[in-house]
Amino acid sequence: MLSLSSTLKDYYSTFQTFKLQPYVYSYRIKLFTLKYGFVKRLLKTYIDHSLERTQKEVNKLNDLTIESIITNTFLSKNHFTYLYALCRFLKPHIVVETGVGLGVSSNFILQALRDNGFGELYSIDYPRSIYSSDVGIRINECAYTAQDGLPGWLVPDYLRERWTLLLGKSRDRLPPLCEHLGAIDLFFHDSEHTYQNMLEEYETVWPYIREKGILASHDIDWNNAFNDFAKKNNRAPIVSQNGFGFVTN
Repeated sequence: MLSLSSTLKDYYSTFQTFKLQPYVYSYRIKLFTLKYGFVKRLLKTYIDHSLERTQKEVNKLNDLTIESIITNTFLSKNHFTYLYALCRFLKPHIVVETGVGLGVSSNFILQALRDNGFGELYSIDYPRSIYSSDVGIRINECAYTAQDGLPGWLVPDYLRERWTLLLGKSRDRLPPLCEHLGAIDLFFHDSEHTYQNMLEEYETVWPYIREKGILASHDIDWNNAFNDFAKKNNRAPIVSQNGFGFVTN
């Protein structure tokens, strides 16, 4: 059993790490969050603060365009702020994402839909999965899941009315979801980052992306799936920091 002093020391060390990389959730921080419930409140506070800053930054851009989004130094720092800005710009009725984890990206998307006054988010997540990346790194998704086994535990209740969460593998849930929806305004990949899975998701959803809609992906630097997909479909990808990229239809 950890002593109070060692617990506080570990907590302080984790908080300092989080301050240095506020948009990069390391496994250490995630595991610590699951172990000590009060860190969840810290993360939620940080997310709320980031959302507030993002809203203010977007509101400064009277003419919200793709160009104004990608050239904004604050928005380009992480994929969460990008997703919020893209949702405010695109005004999507239907957003689909794969990979939820703690629910940070879902939080930013849902807040943007709420600020727009309309729109629905459909999320697919396979919690507690374990897989190996293309370079042999073992990924344990347990670090991204709450103790009750359900993803999205950082999404507040007031944002959940626009949210449909589907549990299962994207290869099983994404095709029927696309067929059911018929058209998708924005798709965001953040699930299993293997070449095969990423390319399969892109190719599954692309025929359903409406004209001028957006296909976005996180961790595109893990392999060549995103660049290969963009090249095959003659699309010029827009790439930001932290491995986030998107193409427009």
